[in-house]
Parts: sequence; structure tokens; C-alpha cells
Amino acid sequence: MPLSDSVSGSRRNGKQQACEPCRKLKVACDHTMPHCGRCVRKQKAAMCIYHPAPMTRARPGAAQSSVQNPERIPTHSSNKVNEPSQPSQGRMATAFRPDLNHIPQQSPIAQISRLPTVDKTQAVNVRRAPETPNCFSSVFTENDLLDNNEEHQTYQSPWPFGEPLLGREGPSTPTARMNQLSVPRTSEKLSLIAETLFKNEEKPLPPAPDDGMEWLDTFTGLSLRFEMLGMLFCFFGMVYHSLPDSDHRFRIPENPGWDRRQSSWRMKECADICLKMCKILETNNEISVALMLCNLILESHCTGDESLQIRRRHADTIVSALAAGLHRLDCGTNKVTAALEYKRRVISAIYCTDKNESSMNGIPVSLSQNFVHLQLPLDLPEEALFQPQEDLARAVSQLDSNGWNRNGEIYFVTIHRGIQVLSRYLEKIIEIALTVDLDISPQQIDDLYSQCQLAYDSLPPQIHYYDYGTTPKESTGRTLLDQAYLMLINLQNKFLIDRVATARGFANDQRLLDTAMEMLELSNMYWIKRDQLTAFYNSFDWIVTCYGIPSSGVVCVELLKQAKGQGGVRFSRSDAIQRLTIFIRFLEWIRPTDGNYLLARRLKTVVKRVVEHVLDPPQESQPEQYLTENNIDTFPFDPMLVPLDADTVDWLNTIDWTQGSWMGFN
Repeated sequence: MPLSDSVSGSRRNGKQQACEPCRKLKVACDHTMPHCGRCVRKQKAAMCIYHPAPMTRARPGAAQSSVQNPERIPTHSSNKVNEPSQPSQGRMATAFRPDLNHIPQQSPIAQISRLPTVDKTQAVNVRRAPETPNCFSSVFTENDLLDNNEEHQTYQSPWPFGEPLLGREGPSTPTARMNQLSVPRTSEKLSLIAETLFKNEEKPLPPAPDDGMEWLDTFTGLSLRFEMLGMLFCFFGMVYHSLPDSDHRFRIPENPGWDRRQSSWRMKECADICLKMCKILETNNEISVALMLCNLILESHCTGDESLQIRRRHADTIVSALAAGLHRLDCGTNKVTAALEYKRRVISAIYCTDKNESSMNGIPVSLSQNFVHLQLPLDLPEEALFQPQEDLARAVSQLDSNGWNRNGEIYFVTIHRGIQVLSRYLEKIIEIALTVDLDISPQQIDDLYSQCQLAYDSLPPQIHYYDYGTTPKESTGRTLLDQAYLMLINLQNKFLIDRVATARGFANDQRLLDTAMEMLELSNMYWIKRDQLTAFYNSFDWIVTCYGIPSSGVVCVELLKQAKGQGGVRFSRSDAIQRLTIFIRFLEWIRPTDGNYLLARRLKTVVKRVVEHVLDPPQESQPEQYLTENNIDTFPFDPMLVPLDADTVDWLNTIDWTQGSWMGFN
């Protein structure tokens, strides 16, 4: 059907034909040729075309080509769209897997096998993060000079495999899901799945609707994206890691001899591929950022918390979160939606993870509360966020003025809110400890110590560990795990404050030792009550690493001082030895498939030799070496005791990050 130079063609109902941008956005078109007035005003004249048959589909196997205005189609062959080249067969495990090692920078999408050809007039859109006033493009964005309505388009993505497994349209019964998954998965079917995923990934994540279920449908079900697929792999990896080593699923024929850590690592690799696809297609949103965070946690479970790769992943996660605008969420709105709450939970989790990373490695924070609109997520259960707006508003109205629930329940977000409250003070402690040439007085130390305790006391009583005074509650299971964990964070804050005071020459040794003894006892509780916490064994090596190691080091130092009669603090020698002995048993219990196993094994040797040295000190006639300067005063040690070498004694005195990363002793 020829196109007139002045009048557009007619549709089947007799009305004038709209250009493609106006038709897709379902807005009024003035039908001006060759470009409509709206596209000219929006500076989209290059995309303004009148398709002769916009609703028809190409025949299977037919080449896809874009229909352009005849006046602007070049006749020479140099502009012909290249067909995607086939990847190297030697590097392909399946017919749909792309060659990630041979993707040229100038055209990453064109090298992926079986990826549908993308029209050059339809650029891959990336949602822009909210800009700050000093951003280089803020002048344009504030005046809508860069707005071409691409973020407000609605996309339809057909799912070619019948009833989808995810989203609102997914089957509700496990039997229906398993029947659909159990069909033969041939290369052809997997290739079609890959094409559908790439089609969805080429489009930006649409604006989140208010309804929680509708928001889920934007990245699941028919609109399943790589970032959500990667999240599923991370969840599978977490499940593998939480299983006991003797679980029968590690012995089935489909599992080629992988143990708990190897199975989790395989899922982490699958999630990495999904992240690679997001990177190639320049996808960056709250879901992809959450995927990066989950993958970071999964890798730390597999390899431990002391690798450089973990720090790099952590830095990449923060950069992506800032680029996605999660640090500038709208704080002035009173409207509560599932999407907004999810974003708040994601940035809050990244913020708390950053404080853990800084405290363990002795490095400045990468995400400061001074530059983040950091709001506590509402204390609502996950299922409440996906209720209709009226029910969600009713649930929000039942919270107290600070956003806590009034019914005494402990949700996952309840514990996370407590962690965020305490992490704010951990940031202040790190700032005082690591700021160059900062003058601080003992009064400032005491004030910060009191503020940390007041912050913990302000938390709801149902998440406190102690009932009255120092009497622990009779909690079990996850409640016990969470209550003890929040108490450990509170003790860690006070412990680090006193370590800073000691490093500055203030007399805080007694309070430091008392905190270390309580911290060590609470860490041992996880092992003592392990029968009540069988579902959480995979977190025990983290408890040992983050809280057991620093506190046990301080207790070891004071025991060695007391053995020489040079201790200046009061404590029960038998009580300290008993707690260290239990801690040694805890370290021996850490499994080889735990990420921090090597660290725990090294520490077990050190603490065990210290206890043996205190219980059976060397004879006076044996050669003595005296430690000077900042070491354990003039404490003599037997050179035959391997753990009490110079490196070990140096670790005992630099057990925290005030003088460097205490994890470096391994």
C-alpha cells in the first residue's frame, strides 16, 4: 500500500492510520506526513514511520525487517542489518548458550546465538536514575528536555510455553508446576526460552504500578527477565547451602558428586551468567541490584568473608544501587506500595552489609547515611504488601508512629529494622576510628557508648534477648537466632567503641573485657543450643568470624597477662578458660563445607595453644623471650609453641580493625 506524501493511509475501520510511536503509546496522532507533529515536538522524527500493516505477524522462519519511510530508506547495501553470527561450538554447552568470551564491544547483542534481530530504530532503553542538582544532565532532566516517553511505554511479551510458572497467571498447585517442568527440555525449547528472555530484557523495566501483584507481573510470568531468573538461582543456592552435609539430595545420580558448597557454587555461577546478560544489555534496576546483593551473600557463604573478590562484588553492588537511584527514594510521599517498600528494603540491606564489610576489614564505609535517603522499611509481613491497596492502607494504619507493628510479632523485616537502627551507630564508630587526625575526648566516647545502648533499648521488647536484667528469654528456633543476633550487634558496637578508646590511650580495659566476655558467651550459645537451631547451621561460621574471633582475642590477651601477674583488670580466670574451651569446641564443629572453615581451623589452633599455655605454663628454666612495646607487656612464651609466634602475638594485639584488618592473620 503506497504511502501518500501528505495523507496517511486508512485502517480497516476507515480511520486514518497513526504513526508507530503514537500507536504503541495509544495517544492521538495528527497523521501529518512524513512526520506527525507530536513526534517532531518530542524530537522523535527518526522513529516516526507509518507501517502499512502494523498488527500483522511475520511467517515462521521469515526474515524480520523494519518498515521505514520510503523517503528515508538508503538504497545501498552498506546499511543492511547484519545477521547474528554463530558462537564457537567448542564453547557452547547448549544451543542457546552465548559465547561470553567472544563478544565484541561494539555490538554485544548481535553476537548472541538465536537472538532476534533488533531494529536499529528501536534502541535498547535504559531507565535513568533520579538525578541530583549537581549532576551533569540535571538541567535537561529538570526541564523534560530528555523525556521521550520511552519509560512510559507498555510492552506485551508472549510466553510461548502455555501457562507460565511465575506471576499471577502461574499454576497454584505443585503438581501442575512439576508436570510442566518435567517435560523433555530439548535444545530447541531452551533456545525459545532464551529468545523470550532476551526480548523481555531489551525493554526497560516499566514504571511500577501501585498494586503489588501487578508489580510482580512486570518482571515475572509473561515478562520474566534475566535478573529475576538469577534471583531464583540464588535462592536455589541458599537452599543447597542450608542443607546438612548428609542430605540425600547430594547423592542422587543427577548430582555429579557435588557437596553442599559445590552445589551452591554451581547455582552462583548460573546467577553470574544472568548478571552477565544484564550487563551486556545495560540493565540496571532495583531487581538487578537485589540480584547482585544476593549473589554477593551466596559467594560469601561458599568462599568465606576474607577474599578480595567479595570486596569487589560489594563495591559493584553499591555503584549499581547508586546508578539505579536507590539512594534518592521519595521521602515526601505518604503512599505505600509494594515496589517502594521493596526498594527501601534493598537499599537498607546494602547499607547494613556495607557496615559489616567496613567493620571486618578496617576500611571506610562506602555508603554513608549522609548521602542516602535512608528510611526504615515498614514493619509489615511480606504478604501484606501484595494485598489490595485498601487492605494495605489498613495494615499501615495499625502500625505505631515509628513504623513498628503493635501485635508483638517478629517478621523478617522486624529484625532488619533493628539491624539498620544499630548499623547507623556502627557507622559513627567507624568514622571516629578511621578519620585521620581526629581529636576525641573520653566524654565523647562515653556519650557514643550511651547512645548505642539507648538505641538498642528503643527496639521493641519482643526482639530483645534478655527478659529482665541478664536473664535470657526462653526462646527457640528463629526467634532465638534473631534475638541473639541483635544483641551481638549491640555488644559489637560497644566492644568497638572501647577498642577505639583503648587505642587512643583512654582507660577502658575493664569495660572492654566485660563486653568481650559477654560477647564470647553469647557466641557460644549458638553452639550450646545447636539442637534448637538445626535449620540455621549455615550461619554459624559467620557468627564465629564476626563476633567470636574479636572477643576471644581480647580474652586470650588478658589471660596471658594474668598468667604473668601483670593483669590490671578483674575477671574470673576459670570462667574465661571455660568460655574459651567451649569456643574451641565450636570452632572444631565448623564444617569443611562452610565458607570460613579455614579461618576457624587456624583460630582453633591459636586459642587452644593459649589455653594450654595458661593451664600449663613453661618452667622458669626454659628460654624466655619478652614482648615489648604494644605487645603483651613482658610476657614470656615458649618458642616451641608454634601458635605463639610473632605473627600470632601480633594478631592478639591487633584483634580488631583499629590497627588494620584482624582477618589478615590467616
